[in-house]
Amino acid sequence: MMGTLTTLMKLFILLLAIISLPASAAAAAAAEEDREFDHFSTGFPLSGQHQKVACSDCHQHGVFKGTPVVCAGCHNGSIAPGKTARHVDSKNDCDDCHTTFSWKVATVDHDSVLGSCPQCHKAGEPGGMPANHVQISGACDDCHGTIAWSPVRFDHGAVSEICTNCHNGVIATGKTADHLPTNAQCSDCHSTRAWSPTHFDHNSTSAPCSTCHNGSTATGKDNDHLQTNLECDECHSDQGWKPVSFAHDNLTGTCASCHDGIALIGKPTDHLPTMLDCVECHSFVAWKPANFNHADVTGPCSGCHNHTIAIGKPSGHFDTTRECDECHTTTDPEWNANFSHGGGLDHKASVPCTACHTANSEAVTWESPTYQPDCGGCHADTFSADQDQHKKTEVPTTIFYTINEAKNCTGACHLYTDDTFSVILEPRNGGQHSAMGGW
Repeated sequence: MMGTLTTLMKLFILLLAIISLPASAAAAAAAEEDREFDHFSTGFPLSGQHQKVACSDCHQHGVFKGTPVVCAGCHNGSIAPGKTARHVDSKNDCDDCHTTFSWKVATVDHDSVLGSCPQCHKAGEPGGMPANHVQISGACDDCHGTIAWSPVRFDHGAVSEICTNCHNGVIATGKTADHLPTNAQCSDCHSTRAWSPTHFDHNSTSAPCSTCHNGSTATGKDNDHLQTNLECDECHSDQGWKPVSFAHDNLTGTCASCHDGIALIGKPTDHLPTMLDCVECHSFVAWKPANFNHADVTGPCSGCHNHTIAIGKPSGHFDTTRECDECHTTTDPEWNANFSHGGGLDHKASVPCTACHTANSEAVTWESPTYQPDCGGCHADTFSADQDQHKKTEVPTTIFYTINEAKNCTGACHLYTDDTFSVILEPRNGGQHSAMGGW
């Protein structure tokens, strides 16, 4: 306590002396006294420009106790020069950047700066982002340190540009020569940590499936794959090879190339004989119903029409070993028979087969076998020699044709002028015919 009072007394005497001295002498005396006073003992050592400042500039009105010891306490623009209007927004600890020797050159302590990086590092100005800088939405310190611009700690999350603006093979690594063709951005498949592993999105690919799925770059068609020129995505999805959405109309091979009974179900053992492909009768939706065309069948009718595969001859059918199509057509649903006997024996359809085939057999029992196989073989017993149409002459006497002469009704029965039979009085060309009916 006594020491403090002694010090204060000394200061008081010194101040009286200074007041009584001329100005120059007073300043010299104050400086001399300052040199004698150990300012370090106050906890605020004087250094640099502070050594040149008069005590009264800081200890105003002769008050020593409570004098500020932080920069901003004096450097507030009132007691001493403070931060200018253009000063960086910062804390009020001047000595974080400045020294007591001079405001310049300042050593910037970024920890003391309160504003954002672009407030100082303005784009296009010295120390700011150059024109070719990556477009970012963040601040400088997202990537750069406060020591130097390089090395850079790169944060893709702060970049506002698309990947290919940098990853173009010039500024940064771009797509390699063997990269799959795509118009997508890198980030659609790759992460910002590394190129691999890749999260692949087929929707981002602009090339057809076979560009990659060729068995080399990526899995391709197996050796036993269906024959097709289609791209994978016509049947498969990008989620997996199975299940498959199959469309028959997209295949290039024949049905039998798959439906062979091994790869896929084929013709059963009781299938009708045919060399046709399945699609000629069956649809892509199901095996049944079938659109059948007899013209495409290679086997005989009885191969199917046997009462097992298809309807066969009914119990009262005419006894014959001939195939169905010799009498019936494939277009008549009523099975009407139309057999061609040939040789002028084709009667009208109104004549039933059993009218001649009395024994229900292909072998015919001729009523007048002498005249077979002509009309007379059946019709000799109904031949009348005195009918007008059988006249051979009328003068000088009436002469009639005999059954032997007219056994073939389809021949000519001319009427002659006389019994020399040299001059035709009335031609009868064509005679009768089995297809005409009647007589």
